Amino acid sequence: MARRVAGHTREARETLRAAYDGAGHCGAAVLAEQAHAELLASGARPRRQQLTGLRSLTASERRVCELAASGLTNTQIAQRLFVTRSTVEKHLSHAYDKLGLASREGLTDLLAQE
Repeated sequence: MARRVAGHTREARETLRAAYDGAGHCGAAVLAEQAHAELLASGARPRRQQLTGLRSLTASERRVCELAASGLTNTQIAQRLFVTRSTVEKHLSHAYDKLGLASREGLTDLLAQE
């Protein structure tokens, strides 16, 4: 909050996003609510409470990850979902960032945890 009040909006948002995500992972509902309120006050519009991990994935990212984990290529996934290969690549890239992965390796194990 102090960074936001001092006018350091960008830095405040980075810290608040990390707090919001961490509180969500820990189940600290009150802290998550406070971080969310501060994020909104800073002008941010977080779409999900979880910003990392499986729960942070959008429905499309999750679907693409599941198909990738099943062994399909990006082209095959695109054909199955009626989207472009570029869209599949974008969804996978965003999902890898959220999941802390560098590639498809680990997707199967990670998805099986839920």
